[in-house]
Amino acid sequence: MPELETLEIMKLVNCPETFTPDMRCIMGESPLVQGYFVLAGMNSAGLSFGGGAGKYLAEWMVHGYPSENVWELDLKRFGALQSSRTFLRHRVMEVMPLLYDLKVPRWDFQTGRQLRTSPLYDRLDAQGARWMEKHGFERPKYFVPPDKDLLALEQSKTFYKPDWFDIVESEVKCCKEAVCVIDMSSFTKFEITSTGDQALEILQYLFSNDLDVPVGHIVHTGMLNEGGGYENDCSIARLNKRSFFMISPTDQQVHCWAWLKKHMPKDSNLLLEDVTWKYTALNLIGPRAVDVLSELSYAPMTSDHFPSLFCKEMSVGYANGIRVMSMTHTGEPGFMLYIPIEYALHVYNEVMSVGQKYGIRNAGYYALRSLRIEKFFAFWGQDLNTLTTPLECGRESRVKLEKVCVRHSASQAGSLH
Repeated sequence: MPELETLEIMKLVNCPETFTPDMRCIMGESPLVQGYFVLAGMNSAGLSFGGGAGKYLAEWMVHGYPSENVWELDLKRFGALQSSRTFLRHRVMEVMPLLYDLKVPRWDFQTGRQLRTSPLYDRLDAQGARWMEKHGFERPKYFVPPDKDLLALEQSKTFYKPDWFDIVESEVKCCKEAVCVIDMSSFTKFEITSTGDQALEILQYLFSNDLDVPVGHIVHTGMLNEGGGYENDCSIARLNKRSFFMISPTDQQVHCWAWLKKHMPKDSNLLLEDVTWKYTALNLIGPRAVDVLSELSYAPMTSDHFPSLFCKEMSVGYANGIRVMSMTHTGEPGFMLYIPIEYALHVYNEVMSVGQKYGIRNAGYYALRSLRIEKFFAFWGQDLNTLTTPLECGRESRVKLEKVCVRHSASQAGSLH
């Protein structure tokens, strides 16, 4: 508008302003106090966001859900770990100048880093890992080979083909032809147990798929709301008749915990424990993963002895009690290893040592994401949200229509909106 060039400033408003660690406002129901709703942290955009944000918060308070997907603004994307005054002071000082900066894809904040790390962080960093942050957790993006210019890669900011593209391509190729290891310790991990059958009963009600499976089996399922939309996308392993192990996306840690606690009976003997910090997770991906693990465990790992979507505690190297799962979250052959943190470095070193003759290498989350995209695997928060139903995203096979769950109860009560 050319007229703006000659307009005079009639009023200058100078007032305190609030900022958030990711430059997006916070809204929604508190995970700690049911019925307490928040709308704050407008990052100097309150005048432009106020009307829409107020509308969606009002819908949230009245109907239980806003009419649009607002997960990126949900209060529960943050946890107590982001409430440190020092963290907030440093991060907000970085946020303010970035409000008007041109942000290229896959850029990362530089402050408030190394807040949560895997026990393997230093080991991976020394091998060329480049890091991204998710829910305060450092995750490897890719690994820079010794012959690459690290500084040039770090300064590569473009909307076009990035300089690290060929690195990720080689990691993906290794996942398909040999074996790679990806540190996936950041994934959210819960254990749900009970003295009776209550754990199975509440999970059957909250999740869409049938979880009454034999001990040792793994079920891919979703936690659906009253409208049939996804509150969580996860995998659940049945450890024994009264205990389950649940794996969810990293940024679902607070949201999933709050949803489970909200729907669990208050007077039950159910125990919900967040065990994310207890386990290091290594993803062995590729056709030679079976050879590596067979050699380390002295046990046959072929599909005849270890079928798909199966979980078993095994010895790997010197370490006992490793939860080995025949899945990779990518559609490629391989195994997930959930390792008590005190054994993490030993198991990783053994895997890399034995795997040398099979062409093993480290890989990062960019390779993982590429593999998932090839298989059309949906991503929580992007492809899946609280308004997406299993039918809309091709996941009707993960819904057991014959059992009663939250979605069916709401439908029968006529409360869908």
